[in-house]
Order: sequence, then structure tokens, then C-alpha cells
Amino acid sequence: MPPWTRTGRLAAERHAVTNETGPIRILTHIRTEREQDQIAGLCPDGDFPVVYAEKGFLWADWTMTVHPSGGPVRLLSLEGGSAPNVVPDRAEAMLEAEWPEEVAAALDRARIDGDGGEVVRSLNATFNRALYGEIVGLPTPGVSVSPGSCRVENGTARLVPDVPFPRPVTDEEVWSALNLSAVARGWEARLIDRLPLLRVEPDGPLVRSLLEVFRAESGMKDVVPRSVGFTTYAKSLPNTVAFGPLMPGPPDTSHEPDESIGVADRAFQARCYARAIQALAGEGAGGVVRPVRSP
Repeated sequence: MPPWTRTGRLAAERHAVTNETGPIRILTHIRTEREQDQIAGLCPDGDFPVVYAEKGFLWADWTMTVHPSGGPVRLLSLEGGSAPNVVPDRAEAMLEAEWPEEVAAALDRARIDGDGGEVVRSLNATFNRALYGEIVGLPTPGVSVSPGSCRVENGTARLVPDVPFPRPVTDEEVWSALNLSAVARGWEARLIDRLPLLRVEPDGPLVRSLLEVFRAESGMKDVVPRSVGFTTYAKSLPNTVAFGPLMPGPPDTSHEPDESIGVADRAFQARCYARAIQALAGEGAGGVVRPVRSP
């Protein structure tokens, strides 16, 4: 095996790889004054064969005060979703009424009293018929808006919309639309985090090198670089792309309650990553991947 001619860094952060709970916290751990010298990077947070483009993402915090209600049917609590970018596996609402038949009647006509009812009606009016950008005034194709997580407890309702967006939409346009939409529906909005769009030249040396590695290990000679509608940690550093771990085709359980990767796939991934690191950092990579400075 040829010797390395470049310095490599491995960045791992337990929170980032075990629990999808919000913004990319790993940024604060691996960004240093030397990141401008980074020649190339890969991140096992996406799909094989290699991802060259990702949508931008924005998360906002919508809140509404919920006052106690004296009506016959009251919303005590509501909980759904564990994180904005994870498919919810359950949702639960706790209602209070003097007589059980009042709860049944309230559900049948979607009528809950007090501020809790306003929360339910606002959620229903916003997300019942569509999950695309037009519900917040962004009709551009490719923009989606989903109620990633929602809580009603201790007198406060909190909703965290998850908004991936493509070119030519900007994060400023998304935030402005979300803010105006929240106010119009009786919520207060606060920006949590935003992640820019990512695009690396699909015919450039980094993508080409990783594509060659995957083709050699998998035997899939016809696969091509991918553009995706999700976001990865590749945005953490310059000239970095997502390289695996998911194989092309089903099954894909990422962000599902039963998220998992098979043992055979893990062995394949290990071979791919070892070969990719050698391709990017080894002596044979001298003319393949050249330094790229961040703007």
C-alpha cells in the first residue's frame, strides 16, 4: 500500500451519530483554523455511490401560549415526533372532559375548546391538505414543509417545521415566509438553524475518485453521482461530500423507528472507506484531488 502523502483527520461526535435532535452540533467540534487547508473530505452520512448536491434546510420554532379552558372538552397535552428531521413513529393527545361521550363528539366534529382547540385547528388548517412550500407562501417546486415535531405542555404549544429547499430558493426567503405564515396563524416564530445548499462539481476530482472506489468495490459500473433532498454533515467542511453508508435501492430505514444497517453492509462500508481514504490521502492521489480553498 502506498504511503500517505497528506494528513488525515477523523471527526466523531457521539451526539451526532446516535441521535438526530436538531442542528449540526458537530460543526463546533471539528472546525478549526486549519479547515481552509482541507483538500478533500468524505462523510458517511448519506448514500452510495456519492452525493454531489444537497438541498438547503431550515428549522424554525413556532410557539403559542395555551391558556386553561373551561369548556367541556380541553386539550391537556399533545406530543408527536422526536426531532424535526425524523419520521414520527407516534403522536398522542390527552383530552379532559366530564363525560366520555363529549370527547367522542368533539373528535367527530374536530371541536376542542379554548386555546388548545386553536392549536389543533391551526395545525389542521396548515398541514392537513399539503406538505409543500405553497402552504407558507413558497410555491417553488421542490420546497416541502413538514411538522417535524410538536408539543403542547405547561401552557405552551411548540411546533418545529422542517423545511428542505432547492435552488434558486434562499434561506432568507424561507425564513421570511415561515415567519409571516406563523404570525398569520397566531404563532410566534424563532429561527433555530439553517443549512446552506451544497453542490460539488459532479465531474470534479473528488466525486470522480469516490465514484471509482465504489464502482471497484461494488461491481456496479453504471452508478452515477446523486443529488438528494436531505442534508448531511458534508456541509461542515469545505470540499466534502457524503459517501455512503446506504446502498442504492431498498431497503432504506434511515430516520425510521427501525433504523438499521445489516452486518454484511457494514463490512462492505469498511472496505469502501479504507479504500477511499487511501485514494484521497495516499501517494497515488497526487494528481487526482487537488487543494480547494473555501470561498
